[in-house]
Order: sequence, then C-alpha cells, then structure tokens
Amino acid sequence: MSSAISAHPERLEGAVGNLITGGIKNPYLPSSDWGWQIDPKGLRIAINQLYDRYQLPLFVAENGLGAVDVVEEDGTIDDEYRIDYLRQHIDQMKECVHLTNV
Repeated sequence: MSSAISAHPERLEGAVGNLITGGIKNPYLPSSDWGWQIDPKGLRIAINQLYDRYQLPLFVAENGLGAVDVVEEDGTIDDEYRIDYLRQHIDQMKECVHLTNV
C-alpha cells in the first residue's frame, strides 16, 4: 500500500489501515475491504528506487490482499479479486525487470 499527504488534510478523507497512521486517502486508488490503498504501480516505483540506490537483488517478501471472503456451499471461495490483485502486482514487478534490462 502507499500513503499520501496534503497541505490541507482537513479537507480530505483520512487514510485507514493498521500499519500507518495519518495521511490521507488517495482518491485515485482503490481500497481493500480494510481500507488499505491498492497501488501496484507504487510497488514498481518503490522497487525501481531501491534498486537504483543499492544495485542489489530485491525480494518482495510479503504481498497479499486481505478481504472478506465468502465460503460457498461447496467449500470454495470465489476470489477472482485476489487473483487480479496479485496479477497486477506481478505485472508491475515484471516491468521492473524489463526496465533494468533495457
């Protein structure tokens, strides 16, 4: 997730989530069921900045989507939203690799 700030935070909706307090909600990003901003491009930007600075391999050790899942009668969970979330983030990580090999 990413966070945003404003010179006039009282005019905007505050961000929610349990990792970072303060900041405002970015109106251009969707949010998870728990209010965390979903920002796959932000992941790419962070990876690019860290790689540019340190020139060392990077590992994304934790990335997932908390959601209110509904268990179907057959015991399955239709979680296309989670698959789409992971796909978007993996696509952005592939962009990082592509950009560093140009």
